[in-house]
Amino acid sequence: MKKSFLIAISAVILVVGILAWWFLKPAPFLKESKTKSQVSRTKDTSQKSPDETGSNNLETETEEVPGKPRDDASPEELRKWRLFMHKEELKSNRPIAFVGKVVDQDENPIEGAQVILHIRAYDEKTLEKIDAGRPQDITEDTPSTLTTDFNGIFSITGKGTMLNIDKIEKEGYSVYDWPENWFRYDPSLGDTHHDDPQHPVVFKMWRNKGSVPLVEADKFYRIIPDGRVYTIDLVNINITEGINSPGDLHVQMKQPAEINTPLYEWSFVIEAIGGGLIESKDQHMFEAPEEGYQQRYEFVFNPSNPPWTKNVRKKFYLKSRDGQVYSSMEIDVIANYGDNKEGRFGVKYYTNPAGSRNLEFDRAKKINKDD
Repeated sequence: MKKSFLIAISAVILVVGILAWWFLKPAPFLKESKTKSQVSRTKDTSQKSPDETGSNNLETETEEVPGKPRDDASPEELRKWRLFMHKEELKSNRPIAFVGKVVDQDENPIEGAQVILHIRAYDEKTLEKIDAGRPQDITEDTPSTLTTDFNGIFSITGKGTMLNIDKIEKEGYSVYDWPENWFRYDPSLGDTHHDDPQHPVVFKMWRNKGSVPLVEADKFYRIIPDGRVYTIDLVNINITEGINSPGDLHVQMKQPAEINTPLYEWSFVIEAIGGGLIESKDQHMFEAPEEGYQQRYEFVFNPSNPPWTKNVRKKFYLKSRDGQVYSSMEIDVIANYGDNKEGRFGVKYYTNPAGSRNLEFDRAKKINKDD
């Protein structure tokens, strides 16, 4: 009996000892906990000898990533954070190999045009400035001035997030039609430009023919939107109700007499008097086309047929008075305007009353006096 008791006690002591050893021993599969976040980078070591790499050609490096600094962070913590963030920003700089072409309104290449541009990039020198504890500019604009060759071509290479065309100049020419000014290379900035030397970006300039006397005005007229017709005289800068007065343009608007909903059907019509209209996308309207005109344009905006809007802006060339008057104009039409819920017709224009299609404007030759 005593012997059995001793055996039982010994067994219990042995089990307790084994359990204590199991729970208290260091766990070989647990690494030391990290007090700071880390980023693992895997790099190819396939060029190293087998003695250096073993049987695996990949090895992992660990880079310390500082946590976002607190409001009461020390200068050193702020420095480390800025240094890390700017290293990340530098990755946004992309290779640039931009090719452009400058042509005139007839698609002829322009040789000798001066192109002024700049490349914006995250500044690598900022790393040195941050490390030295000095204030820094995060980005840097590097300007360049180029000259187009015989084929109107200019090109530039570099590295950055975007390229901007600041100006293109040549005596006797004016800016005419550009696709855009900014070309983005960093995908985080939106639509990314892809360089293609076989398809250069085309910039149009207008070969000046000489300015002429023009009427220039910018007017807003009140329109009662019940379908009644108004006559606009661009030469004498006035508007009258009806169709019996001399002028260059008829306009009319329609909208519901009572508007109780955000969306409603409305429409407007513009019609040339003794000529026609051409809707235009030209950035600069220096010369009216010789042909291609139509007498009227009608625009209808129905909520069931998107896109719906109450404010419309359009550009037109206008031939009127049996070809004796040519104009370029930008109209701004607004429905349900103001407290009276009426229509508003705005028109900014240049008019040549001499029967010429030339619309090159020089303020010194303006026919009408400024208001």
